[in-house]
Amino acid sequence: MISANVNAWNKPRRLRMLALTAISFVMAALLGACAGDPANESTPTPTDDPSPTAAASPTTTAEPTPGRVAVADPGFTLAPADSTTLEAVLAAVPDTPETRASLRFDDFEAVRDQFGIEAPGPDADRSAVVDYLMDLMSPMGDGAYGAGFVARENWLFGMHNYLNGSETFPYVALDQRNADQNVVAGNGQSALEITLGRFDPEMTETALNECDECPGHETAEHSGETFYSWGEDFGGSLRNRMAPPVFDQLGRGGRLWVTEDIAVRTLYTEGMENVIDARHGNMPSLADDDDFALAARALSGLEIHTAVLSDADRDIDSMAVAIVETGREEDLVREAILSAPLLQRFTMSVVGTGFDADGTSFTAVVLVHDDESTAEENVDRLVTRVQEGDVAGYGWPTLADNTVGSTPTVVPESRSWADVIDSIELSTDGRVLLAKLYGSVNAHALIPSSAFLGSVPAPNGLLVYE
Repeated sequence: MISANVNAWNKPRRLRMLALTAISFVMAALLGACAGDPANESTPTPTDDPSPTAAASPTTTAEPTPGRVAVADPGFTLAPADSTTLEAVLAAVPDTPETRASLRFDDFEAVRDQFGIEAPGPDADRSAVVDYLMDLMSPMGDGAYGAGFVARENWLFGMHNYLNGSETFPYVALDQRNADQNVVAGNGQSALEITLGRFDPEMTETALNECDECPGHETAEHSGETFYSWGEDFGGSLRNRMAPPVFDQLGRGGRLWVTEDIAVRTLYTEGMENVIDARHGNMPSLADDDDFALAARALSGLEIHTAVLSDADRDIDSMAVAIVETGREEDLVREAILSAPLLQRFTMSVVGTGFDADGTSFTAVVLVHDDESTAEENVDRLVTRVQEGDVAGYGWPTLADNTVGSTPTVVPESRSWADVIDSIELSTDGRVLLAKLYGSVNAHALIPSSAFLGSVPAPNGLLVYE
């Protein structure tokens, strides 16, 4: 077993985690968790993701008129084809309706590079790894949650309420310190956790074989690859709750595949086999889909660090249902959505966050369309919705300043998007619309499900098409 000293947290670290946990559970209690797939309904998951930071307004060349939003076209462009890390991750994501509807991407390496954050080495103890995660979540060092927050859904490489009792490095030679890019594809128990990073399969095998306290594992082979397996598909046991080597808070060991550059965890064998087949080109992957490839290039072009990609329907009926499920009244939701002209149809949406070179955080929007003319038309329509539309979420809870320890407040029942968006920069490149939004709006407000970026259901009535 690989040695790793797990020291008790000092008081400042303990207070920071208590503050994070307290905020998470207060928001979850107020709002409830969003439903995942049917298989997940009987399996509760923690709702502990913090809310992204409120971004400061950038300096713009356009002066907003009173009550209006500054608008500029900076000439955003897509990154060159086959040049992005997300495209590399997508090559291991099987193309299924579930993965297309919900794909969460986190680029830890980009956050590290931009802010000079160093990943802990192999001899670092658990407290150093947790401090590292805090730095990724608040890279400006001011306690504000920024673009670098870590995926809650990923047990091995994410941020959750069980960090202090879920150490895996001594038993499988990997944890959050090894991850560079991460994808969680799908929702609930069927989600696929796929991570690019720096791994050593031989060290993993040695650590497992030397672990006397670990429950026995099996090895399975598929398409020439070997992976580890614990228990039945989706099987859990309270006896194995957070047990070594990789059991989660519900006692599920799942499946684990480790190569030098990729680590994958699933809770069922078919999911693991599908990932291996996609990686080997034996079944279609999302990298083969033109819209997802364009979205990946747009993410890189905007320098987005964390995002949600989805091809789910965004028509008014679908969006109204999604918002009403978070506790809103349907007539008020529809009235707000229809307060400004709807967008033209787009084939997929991306919502994420990132930081400009000066440290200003922004919320990013990418819309992929069938053709260039529709993308260009949606530039004017999106600006109109921002300038004139209402937020479809009366009583929208928000953090006063989006920092640790801030007090949840409630906004008025009716407000304009222009109240929370100070400025918008947007361009088109081919059939893709790329935009950055600045202000107190955050990514929670634009995605169709609260589970994507955390436990805060938000208005999300801006990106709705006819």
